[in-house]
Amino acid sequence: MNALSDALSESPARGGGRTALLATLALTLCTLTQCVCQSTREDGPTSNGAAAGAPQGAGTAPAATAEPAPAPAKVELPSRLDIRDLDVDEQRLLAEVLREQFDPCGEPRSFMEALQADKPCDRALSLGTYTVTLVQKGLSKRLIARELMKELARTTSKMSFDLTGVAHAGDPAAEHVIVEFLDYQCPFCKQTFGPLRAAAKKYGAVVYVKQLPLTAHHPHALAAAHAALAAQRQGRFWEMSEAMFDNQERLSDDVIKELARQVGLDMQRFETDLKDPELDAILARDEAEADAAKVDGTPSIYLDGYLVEHDQLEEKLREATAKP
Repeated sequence: MNALSDALSESPARGGGRTALLATLALTLCTLTQCVCQSTREDGPTSNGAAAGAPQGAGTAPAATAEPAPAPAKVELPSRLDIRDLDVDEQRLLAEVLREQFDPCGEPRSFMEALQADKPCDRALSLGTYTVTLVQKGLSKRLIARELMKELARTTSKMSFDLTGVAHAGDPAAEHVIVEFLDYQCPFCKQTFGPLRAAAKKYGAVVYVKQLPLTAHHPHALAAAHAALAAQRQGRFWEMSEAMFDNQERLSDDVIKELARQVGLDMQRFETDLKDPELDAILARDEAEADAAKVDGTPSIYLDGYLVEHDQLEEKLREATAKP
């Protein structure tokens, strides 16, 4: 859902390196050819033109017994990749892609060599897993390269977000800024909500929360987002958010109102604020920014404008702040 190169995302000053890398990858893409389907069937016509298994004519010398086909050579792939669900042809395709693409972390070596290194960068590991997924989907080499280019661009682009009036924890003047897009019915958002603030506090960063209710899958996410924004007006954003996550499995309009009472909201004001069109405008802004950033799920977390995996956030903060 999810999914960060030390070489490419250290600072905006490295933008030129990223541009050069993307241009090189684009050139590689243009030279790739479409893969063809490979048959794995072994039986076919015999050497004398008769169908396999047909009876021999009288006086005809028996056909020589065909030598068994040699076992296909083992495909050498990085041990860090989970290829258990790939057949031999898919493994060969994966190996070709990894040999022909460049290190996504910017080093002068192939993608294969990057994954075989003693300490591959985060982006190489993430894109390596993503490449396995693309192969499993049956994409051709050309399409795999194209999808890798799109994913690389998405994860290396620095995004800018409008943080006006957005609920936050920490000093807005902090050097390092975390922005999270969340959905109150997303179980992964529930898992990261507390640790995200804890990491921000530990390293002196500020964390902002933007709403991205995934209404196609979560029927009460939109109502929960409205409730969080209405609670923010009464200084109870974090309390209301925690209450909704704690009751995530039973969320409904009635439960949300019950939780609002429990966290001490003025219910008359709460009900009025829920109907305020300004809340819809805030949600529309957050959704538009998520679309611009090509956010493809929740939680999506950005550190200083760059997309990071939630389990890598603390490590990135540690590197950025030089704190243990």
